[in-house]
Amino acid sequence: MNCESLALLLNAALDGELSGAERAAMQQHLAECPPCQLEWQELQGLHHELSLAFPSPEIESSMDRVLHRIRATEIPGPVPINRKSDGRSNRNSYLALFAVVLTVLIAAGTFTQWSSASPHVGEIALVTGSIDFKPRDTKDWIPVDGSVRVTLPAHTRIRTRTASLCEIRTKSDAVVRLNSESELVMHQAEKVELVSGELWCRASSVAGIEICGVTPAEPQSKPNIFVCPSSTEMQWRALPNLELSCLDVAQSSAEIRLAETTCLIQPGQCVTFACGSPRPEQTHQANPSEATQWQLPLLLLHNPHDLDLQHRMTAMLAKVGQSKVAHLYEDQIRQLGPAGAIPLLAYVRSDQSRLDPPLRARAMNLVAEMATNDSVAALEELRHDDDPIIARMATRALNRLQPERRRFPPEFPDS
Repeated sequence: MNCESLALLLNAALDGELSGAERAAMQQHLAECPPCQLEWQELQGLHHELSLAFPSPEIESSMDRVLHRIRATEIPGPVPINRKSDGRSNRNSYLALFAVVLTVLIAAGTFTQWSSASPHVGEIALVTGSIDFKPRDTKDWIPVDGSVRVTLPAHTRIRTRTASLCEIRTKSDAVVRLNSESELVMHQAEKVELVSGELWCRASSVAGIEICGVTPAEPQSKPNIFVCPSSTEMQWRALPNLELSCLDVAQSSAEIRLAETTCLIQPGQCVTFACGSPRPEQTHQANPSEATQWQLPLLLLHNPHDLDLQHRMTAMLAKVGQSKVAHLYEDQIRQLGPAGAIPLLAYVRSDQSRLDPPLRARAMNLVAEMATNDSVAALEELRHDDDPIIARMATRALNRLQPERRRFPPEFPDS
């Protein structure tokens, strides 16, 4: 278990929802990871304080209980922040603010239904732009942006807007990414209904993930339910007439199960299924790198050394050198802006990049154009690289960023 997987379990642990195996894995990780241990202790403390912040059930309604507590509590005014502290000294203010927010949620008719019945199945981990989610049995959509992580109860509906994307991490450690103008329902940690648009999913190493389409209006018809094996990567698209298409975007074939049969999908093969049909309607080949390019804005929010991000960036760089439309891929990278320079710079500095000098040089050429002052320290390091081409490009970037401190050697004319 890693730190990200543990984060998905903390709220469930507070609610007593973990299985024996999950509790054992959690305790083992906490014993080996002091930062997570500290986070768990602080979360337990805050949970205890929140439980004390609301009175006993003697007051009849939920609204009355909250209002009673707010009236009985003197909400502190603004307190100057002590820059030397850890930022938690004004905890009582946060508790009072939480109570006010909770009141608004109850007034909107959402909180009591959202928080009560269903155990959580995952969380919205990353967002570009703004998206909406709606827990089951609630009336209104709730907007959310990338500033918060949202825990998802079972059967939560999520939709993205134009130019917005989101990444969901399930309780079973699967990853689901939703393209713009798309909608899905997270029924369980291993069961996703694609309502419209497109999603990419990677099943966890310990469990598969079920993908289904919208249930047909006819009572006798049922949607196909596809079971993608553990550790597979698939991209799914909702088509007209309740059809679903599936693209294997991994490096290996995958055998997906549906009804009483199985279907073997090869890497790069796209298969379309009609609603209720256990057999493929049509197949064709697609380019997985091109088909998954929409995920890059999300991946740029990851660590620059993230393997998925590095793989996709280097795949684009390879196209820059080989494709007849190389300039299109190069322009795509440039359109990522300064954020795109960060993983490229991480790649150039990695030992892996030294195995492919031409690809490394392409990456560095783009870094020289796109890097900002945040990258000056790394560029200073690369200015002394063993490869003279890399050293020259790093110097060129530094001259662009800090013209008052020109470093270009006389033997290299500035051009």
